[in-house]
Amino acid sequence: MIGQTAEPTPIGCAETTPGRRDARSRIVEATFHALMEYGYKGTSTREIAKRAKVSKRELYAIFGSKQGILAAMIEGRAARMRLPLALPEVADRRALEETLVRFGVTLVSEVSHPAVTALFRLAVIEAERSPEVARALDEGGRKTTRGALVTFLGSAAAQGLIGDADLETVARDS
Repeated sequence: MIGQTAEPTPIGCAETTPGRRDARSRIVEATFHALMEYGYKGTSTREIAKRAKVSKRELYAIFGSKQGILAAMIEGRAARMRLPLALPEVADRRALEETLVRFGVTLVSEVSHPAVTALFRLAVIEAERSPEVARALDEGGRKTTRGALVTFLGSAAAQGLIGDADLETVARDS
């Protein structure tokens, strides 16, 4: 198991229909625990299906692959990070500040969640053997969250609430 003191709650993903959500949740939870125990390369879809009490056929029907499960786990957490930015456009600097503070608090809270920390540790440990883990974290987590922030800041800039700046750089450095 990746070095951690308490067993974290697995990273969630978007809900689907009730029956599939149950299987989906079990697969995500089983995947998380298998990844923490065996690493990415050592975790097979057979092991995940066994732990989740689903058939491999159902696993593939819901996620397509082990990489698909990992991507869904990361996207689920990243979507939660972007929630504060999905609010209606801000009309004044005070509302802009409040939204950015909510975004910052949410970002720090989500990134420091034990399950996210465990997944980042896994990505570091597996970097050479399984670079797809780090790639999935970057694509599904950092880039999508940064993109949402750039879009939000672009809207604020268009309204004259912030000065003219390279929004990609601002988002990257934030």
